[in-house]
Amino acid sequence: MINEYDIPSEQGRMAKLFHHGEGKHQVLLVHGFNSSEKIWLPHDSNGFSVANELVDMGFGCWLLRLSDPVNGDIEQLALNDLFAACKIIHSEAGEKVRTIVAHSMGGVITRLLISRVGRKGLLKELKNVVFLAVPNHGVSMTYFLKQAETMDELVPKIISMLEEKTPITISNRAYFQLLEISPIIKYINDKKHFLHPKICWYNAIASKDVIVPKESASFNEEEIKAGKIKCFDQRIFRATHMYNSLQLLDQFISPVVATHISRSQSRVLKEVLQRTMNILDYVVAPPIYKSKECFKWWAPRLEP
Repeated sequence: MINEYDIPSEQGRMAKLFHHGEGKHQVLLVHGFNSSEKIWLPHDSNGFSVANELVDMGFGCWLLRLSDPVNGDIEQLALNDLFAACKIIHSEAGEKVRTIVAHSMGGVITRLLISRVGRKGLLKELKNVVFLAVPNHGVSMTYFLKQAETMDELVPKIISMLEEKTPITISNRAYFQLLEISPIIKYINDKKHFLHPKICWYNAIASKDVIVPKESASFNEEEIKAGKIKCFDQRIFRATHMYNSLQLLDQFISPVVATHISRSQSRVLKEVLQRTMNILDYVVAPPIYKSKECFKWWAPRLEP
């Protein structure tokens, strides 16, 4: 990486922006929940890397590290971290951001920023937004467990408990703001704050995604027509959400159910999660941001 820039946050943590490569068309990469800018970089010397590929294609590539991608407030992550990153890029590159590529929660953050400020000012030249497995309609706390409910008698009990919406301590605030019942999810899907009609939207859906299922990631034809979106394309790719999806699911579900089930039941739950992953043939698909097939779909549509 060439340069890195600090982005102060009101919540005390520091966001960072990394300039990964020179180019005329500025592309900003935004990661998701419990992640970092490293998802865009190679995991080994021969690994596929979105950031490196974009630089080789002649783009100016920037990587944002959110200040708190677990307990942060999505509104602050959008209006502080992402907006400040756009400001730095304009200042340092002399050009405004033309493309944002966002994975998972990064897409919700992007949508929230655009819905709040519109396509003006720092976002005036924003032409493309690429979504990679984004929970556009929110995440269901019970979706994954429902895939496994025939596998173990414990699972229906946990589903029932979760659906009662038992009051819990919200320790992972960003995750709970991504739920389908979240005011933020409802806000960005309101007709007044939907996808901006002057931006080209590319929505990539992971076929093996049990964190953000197709029902959440997809836009339907009625939504696009009602929003008068002229430039829109969406595809499904044989891909999954991210490398450590099973660990993430455990992080999401365990705090909710920990006070209601025994230690032995918790072990059973983890076994159910693992068995379901195996049944779904989940592990053979690459994370969507490491899918060359997906990259070859959206990257050539950007104009260097």
